[in-house]
Amino acid sequence: MELIPNLAMETWVLLATSLVLIYIYGTYSHGIFKKLGIPGPKPLPLFGTIHAYGEGTWKFDEDCYKNMEKYGGFMKKAITVSEDEEWKRLRTLLSPTFTSGKLKEMFPIIGQYGETLVKNLRREEEKGKPVIIKDILGAYSMDVIIGTSFGVNVDSLNNPEDPFMQKAKKILKFSIFDPFLLSIFLFPFLTPIYELLNLSIFPRQSVNFFKNFVTRMKKNRLDSNQK
Repeated sequence: MELIPNLAMETWVLLATSLVLIYIYGTYSHGIFKKLGIPGPKPLPLFGTIHAYGEGTWKFDEDCYKNMEKYGGFMKKAITVSEDEEWKRLRTLLSPTFTSGKLKEMFPIIGQYGETLVKNLRREEEKGKPVIIKDILGAYSMDVIIGTSFGVNVDSLNNPEDPFMQKAKKILKFSIFDPFLLSIFLFPFLTPIYELLNLSIFPRQSVNFFKNFVTRMKKNRLDSNQK
């Protein structure tokens, strides 16, 4: 049995050319940060620096912060670290949402769901069963955000089967090893094709659910203001 297949010369040339083109495609952008003098993990062809997450996301982000802190970047525009004119711009945008009057209206809603949260935690404690904090606090956060932003009582703390909770779980539940997501990472040129085919990493039904909800609430607010 021959280890090397007996292929025509044209086939070998085509195969070699394809491999070279794939390698160039997978590495053409790898030298950008190095040319700028920015340190970082050495990227692999096609896979980039995803291997650097082997020790965990927290460790990777911590190493990046230590090595790249002096470069600043887009994170300087975050509200928690912005300064001077950028802070003034953000403050102008956010201030109307957090006036003393609106905050006073929010407090009773936050307190109401806070009491429900405490009752649920005590009830689970009495059962002597372990509590999945992520699920409980996720439901609490969703109730507070929807209640204060849209004035809708969801109560997903007591009703985990609520459509809001179920749709949110479907959107947030995805794996980096999902074949569809990996194809986008490895071959970004496929993204426009996926968009034309109406394909997304997020379930279309869940996205449309929240989109329609926000649109409906916006329309109701506008109609009530006009009246």
